[in-house]
Amino acid sequence: MTGRAEGASGAHGVAGGEYGVARIGDGTALRLPVGQLDGASEVQIGVRPEKIRLLDEGAELGPGMNVLDGRIRDMSYTGASTQYVVDRPDGGQVTVYEQNLARAAQDSLHRPGEQVHMVWSPDDTFIVRPSSDRDQDAERHQDKA
Repeated sequence: MTGRAEGASGAHGVAGGEYGVARIGDGTALRLPVGQLDGASEVQIGVRPEKIRLLDEGAELGPGMNVLDGRIRDMSYTGASTQYVVDRPDGGQVTVYEQNLARAAQDSLHRPGEQVHMVWSPDDTFIVRPSSDRDQDAERHQDKA
């Protein structure tokens, strides 16, 4: 896997159709492609930081999107993008990379202390497999070669 992935553990089930549901520790339901589910009762959920959009608290959320709430801890403006570190109410942290196209002026960036919604498509959600599972998958692949 390339890049960083933010993760959260959760129990999962199938919601019907093309998406399954994983519930993280605080009870929040996150949708992910049903093909990602492998029968495990607990999964590690990931989403790439550049796939997450930050919306102001109270903003209208699109239907079917995954949403986590948080508070901006830190931000680093780098010209083409801004990196945010967002604290979750459950004590976790999420890193978000946001291109500065929509927020071109520095005065429109999110600031530390702001409450935000972290929003992304269920299609961008994936299961992070434990290293032992990845090792077993690699061994099976080598045995077939």
